[in-house]
Amino acid sequence: MKVRTQNQTTVEPAARSRAQLIERKFKRRLLLGIGFLVCISGLAFGEGQEPRVHPSRVLAKPRPGVRTAGAELKAVHQGLGAKVRREHPEIGGLQVIDLPENVSLEQAVQHYQRSGLFEYVEPDYQVQISAMPNDPACVNGLLWGMQKINAPSAWDIRTSAEDVVVAVIDTGIRYTHEDLAANMWRNPGETGLDANGNDKATNGIDDDGDGYVDDVYGINAITGTGNPDDDFFHGTHCAGTIGGAGNNGVGVAGVAWRVKLMACKFLNNGGSGFISDAITCIDYARKKGARIMSNSWAGGGYSQALVDAIAAARSEGIIFVAAAGNSSGDNDINPTYPASYDLDNIVSVAATDDYDGLAYFSCFGQTSVDLGAPGVGIYSCLNSGDNAYGYESGTSMATPHVAGAFALLTAQFPTKSYAELIRRMFDTVDPISALSGQCVTGGRLNLSKALELSPPTGLTPGSPYQDGSVIVHSDPVTLSWKASDGADRYQVVVFYWDAAVGNWVYDTLVTTTESSFSYSPSVNKTHYAWTVQAGNSSRWSDWANWAFFYGDFPCTCALSPASAVLPAAGGTGSVGVHALSGCDWSAQAKAHWITITSTGIGNGNGNVTYSVAANLSKRIRNGTVTIGDQTFIVTQKGK
Repeated sequence: MKVRTQNQTTVEPAARSRAQLIERKFKRRLLLGIGFLVCISGLAFGEGQEPRVHPSRVLAKPRPGVRTAGAELKAVHQGLGAKVRREHPEIGGLQVIDLPENVSLEQAVQHYQRSGLFEYVEPDYQVQISAMPNDPACVNGLLWGMQKINAPSAWDIRTSAEDVVVAVIDTGIRYTHEDLAANMWRNPGETGLDANGNDKATNGIDDDGDGYVDDVYGINAITGTGNPDDDFFHGTHCAGTIGGAGNNGVGVAGVAWRVKLMACKFLNNGGSGFISDAITCIDYARKKGARIMSNSWAGGGYSQALVDAIAAARSEGIIFVAAAGNSSGDNDINPTYPASYDLDNIVSVAATDDYDGLAYFSCFGQTSVDLGAPGVGIYSCLNSGDNAYGYESGTSMATPHVAGAFALLTAQFPTKSYAELIRRMFDTVDPISALSGQCVTGGRLNLSKALELSPPTGLTPGSPYQDGSVIVHSDPVTLSWKASDGADRYQVVVFYWDAAVGNWVYDTLVTTTESSFSYSPSVNKTHYAWTVQAGNSSRWSDWANWAFFYGDFPCTCALSPASAVLPAAGGTGSVGVHALSGCDWSAQAKAHWITITSTGIGNGNGNVTYSVAANLSKRIRNGTVTIGDQTFIVTQKGK
């Protein structure tokens, strides 16, 4: 595990496979330092430039066991003349502290560190949106990004994530916009009528006791109010890509046509804001049931407080989608935060163009950026009016494509964990040359593939190669596989190898609702190949990878009929023999009055004929014919 600082870089082997990189992403864990750690990221502001910070605010997390309301902590604050602006009990009691005008940040950090009561103390870094100025050369068509991620095919599978809450942590959302109003999240604690019959949404009361008055659609963490209206444009544009209402005859269609958009505003009308307010938004969204957080912003230095807030979201299964940044830099060398924090619920998104190239401004990173998504000339909603639309570019615009995709994935596979959903998205990207070696997956989002039924896995018995390494002796053979999410039926097909003609021969195709099938083989001592696909009422998955086994079965026969009764005058009869091809057998009469009239030998299925001499006795007699491992019984009546 590597902890990167400004003076330390790491070089990864050039020939690392896509699978290894994905595994590395899922196995990495962040070593959380104790105390004051500042790791400068020059990417957000230009190389060598110090990150901006709030001049009179710090973030401090008490050590375990230290009571935030205790006398010793209060004394430390009073000694500096500082006031606690906000607390986050679920993030270890993290405190946002306002400093008096006569105290510098350096003095405050030293003061709190010397007390020994805090796990860490850090500045309140300023961050900003990851959008780019509009470039007319980038604008070449409406919603080209949806086409590129194969959304039209995906919409044949699912368009709605109406029960999934996506928190847009940004500049707010114009929640009255014609393409957003129907998809805005509504706080259940601030809807309906209060005890006096007044509408909770407008009664001027904090009905749900969360600290915000009339926070119907979300919050404004800057002002501490329940009005998250967008006064810039950025959050509204991102919201339209995530969840612009689809099939409503106006404007755009978001990745998810139906979804719950929660507006969490912490960036101001210039597109910048502070980590402390971002944490407030993250904490609010976590408490209010968000499943996805869309974060199209970056900047500042390393913030342990922000890491803790995102980790708290992870503990509740929340996916944190973040913009990789717009400085064209390598995030493996110079991290861009929050996208570069090494937490496995963070998905870092680069921007691609309509030619599937890496956008000229986009950051990249073989181990620190996860995948690409369209981010150049993206058409979406704007905040300037309820029917305003326009084009923007940036990793900010790529991020909501991924956030919207995760909303649909969450709705499609509701029992899957955040890690399983992330893995599914990573495994189904479209590999593109521009992202090879530039991000973990080496590919761009493909929504349709992510939503498709997955082919079954774990085919047993079987080897991925026709190498004879798996030998099966039982007959019948139980073919089994791991069930696929969303499937309620399976098709199984089996072939065997015919050595005489040197080719595979089709044997069986069967449909079952189970995740196993009892197969009766047709040929002995040969190779078998089989596969399975998953299905439901609307579609079938791709076929699973072929599984091979070698059949070395016991040579048993089945006789039809198993016995016969003949008259005293004698006569003839026949017996059907059922055996696997490749199984030799012979017939032998065990009574002198029974004669085998056919060849008496065979391989696989065949027939045995016989004759019976006249019975001159008055007594019934019994005789047998041995055929392979079976016995055929002949009963003859007396004269």
